[in-house]
Amino acid sequence: MSGEETKQIHCDLHMHSNYSFDSFMSPKFIIKSAKIRNTSIISVTDHGNMDIYLNEFTPERREQIFNEYGIFIVPGMEIKTNRGDVIGLFLNKEITSTTFSDVVAEIKDQDGIVMLPHPYHRDCDPRELIPEVDILETVNGRCRSQKNDQAVSLSESMNVPSVGGSDAHMYWEIGQIQTIISGSLPSHPVKTDVIELICESKRTVRGSPLPFLMTHGTSLATERVKTVLGLTNQ
Repeated sequence: MSGEETKQIHCDLHMHSNYSFDSFMSPKFIIKSAKIRNTSIISVTDHGNMDIYLNEFTPERREQIFNEYGIFIVPGMEIKTNRGDVIGLFLNKEITSTTFSDVVAEIKDQDGIVMLPHPYHRDCDPRELIPEVDILETVNGRCRSQKNDQAVSLSESMNVPSVGGSDAHMYWEIGQIQTIISGSLPSHPVKTDVIELICESKRTVRGSPLPFLMTHGTSLATERVKTVLGLTNQ
């Protein structure tokens, strides 16, 4: 990718849509919000399902979105495991396992990459998980600064590529945290191009978390409303 070092790609690889139990964000307005925030690579990583990729974000529709908006969508999913949440990126189908090692194996079987989100928001030492991880979320838009600082130190001490993720559940959160990657997307990007950019390119993570009570309060309210209305099956 010579000659692209002066260009930058803005990424947000962690957000949720109305297919998650605690978000009302529609796929249509996720794209519009990402465009406003100048975000070129995104992944909608809904809790426990990939329904969005069977409906609004099919391969054909993702190609149309890239051609129209310049946004490359990485199919992903956030999975709850016995050792905390894991995000699989570049997936072809839903992950069905629930134990950490089996989830990692399923992701790898799909030639996906393993991302460890909010590493210090779990009941185990994240250092134990690093050998199985491809990228580490060092700044999460919904974590307290102390937890993010610990994640940055973990990435540096164990030499794991870092990414930032907004963990957006509301439109105003999208792109609040971004990974700024040196390089540019090809005119017709394929999976291997984007994996190389995400895992190997020089990057910085920018942005600051929004107030903890505001972000988590809106999600809690959303979850309760969706439960009352019978709009959640997760």
